[in-house]
Amino acid sequence: MSTVQISLPDSELNFLQAYARQQGLTVSELIASWARRLQARRRLHPELAAISGILPAGLEVQEEYYRHLLDKHQATR
Repeated sequence: MSTVQISLPDSELNFLQAYARQQGLTVSELIASWARRLQARRRLHPELAAISGILPAGLEVQEEYYRHLLDKHQATR
C-alpha cells in the first residue's frame, strides 16, 4: 500500500475527519472510496458500451420519434 501526504486547510481537514467518523470510516478509507467511485464512473456498463455511438451525432431524437409514430399510424388507416 502506498501513502500520500496532502496539505489541506484546517477547516477542510476537520470536515473530512468529522464526515468520515459519522460514516464509520477513516479519512483514508473515505478518500479510497471516493477514488473508486471516480474510477467506476469513467467506465460504461458493457451493454451500454456495446450500443454507444450507433446513432448519428446530429440526430433529433424527439423529431424522429414523432415522425415514426406519424408514419406508423398513417400506415394502419
